[in-house]
Amino acid sequence: MLDPRSRSSKHRTHAFTLVELMAVAAIIAVLAALLLPVIGRMQTQAKKAKCLGNLHTIGTAFFAYANDHDQLAPEDGTYKGNTSPSLWRYNDKDYVNLGPLFDYAGVPRKLGGRQYTPQLFLCPGDSYTLDYWSTCSYWLNWDITARPDRKKPLFTLPPRTLAIFDRGEWWGKSPARNMNQNHDAVGFNALLLNGSVTWIPRTKTSDLPLWDWSKLVNLD
Repeated sequence: MLDPRSRSSKHRTHAFTLVELMAVAAIIAVLAALLLPVIGRMQTQAKKAKCLGNLHTIGTAFFAYANDHDQLAPEDGTYKGNTSPSLWRYNDKDYVNLGPLFDYAGVPRKLGGRQYTPQLFLCPGDSYTLDYWSTCSYWLNWDITARPDRKKPLFTLPPRTLAIFDRGEWWGKSPARNMNQNHDAVGFNALLLNGSVTWIPRTKTSDLPLWDWSKLVNLD
């Protein structure tokens, strides 16, 4: 006859020891340390790719606008008193900078009767959470904009001039902390006048003069 104690011992479950649990936890921690940077890089690349797609679509609207306006870019509104390149409208009624492109991009100017910034004009890599207000994530190069006293047909400008690009400080070795920067200020996506969209590392622009829009050419 079999000993009942020997039969029941076969059905005993193995309990993890404290040492084994600590070993498993250590393995999980190592895997997390290896995977988290990879996931972070993948998320960063996904944001850059989405931003690139935004600029492709905005670029189509930009050139369609130019075709309807004697090959001129939109006005920047500086002669009206607008001092911010992030504003797409001025005084709640005058559409400047990228504002005139809304109609060409197929996005409404108002949402629920309120002014807002369409998702197309919000970069996923923007450090500042934007809502329906008057700012957007992209800048229109003020050196190419139209003004009453200055008309620059786009075909007369260098084709590798930056037309529209990520908002952020492109000059200086260290970005200012009080300015919102896209993509952690390591670089920016840009639409060129030749129609291409490219990534430009900040190392190519850090030596440029402060707020000198005319230098934003031949950087790709």
